[in-house]
Amino acid sequence: MKKIIATLTLLLAFSVSVNAQAKKMSNQELAQKDAIALCDYLNIQGSLKADFARLFEMKYEVFNNPEASMERKIELARIMKLKIEASLDGTQLEKLNVKKDFFMALTGENQIAEKKK
Repeated sequence: MKKIIATLTLLLAFSVSVNAQAKKMSNQELAQKDAIALCDYLNIQGSLKADFARLFEMKYEVFNNPEASMERKIELARIMKLKIEASLDGTQLEKLNVKKDFFMALTGENQIAEKKK
C-alpha cells in the first residue's frame, strides 16, 4: 500500500513539473509566433519573415530581461516600430495601422503601457 501511494505521489509530482516546463516558451518561439502572425496578416512571403523573427527575438530578449531598464524598453519599442514601418509598403502599413492593438503588441508598446499604470 505504501509503495502504491509513493508511486502515485511521484507520478503526480513529475506530471506537474512537466506541464510547468511545457508552458514556458523560449524567446525564439515567441518571436517566431509573432513573425508568423504578422506575415500571415499582411501576406508577406520570403526572407522578410526571417528578418521579422530576428527582430522580435531581440524584443523578447530585452523585455524578458529583468535587468533591462524601462528606458531601454521604451527605446526598443520605438526602434521596432520604425523598423517594421520601414520594411512594409504603403498598403501593408495602412492595413497594420488599422489594427493598432496588434501593432502595439508586436512592438511591445502594450507591455510598456501596462507597466506604467
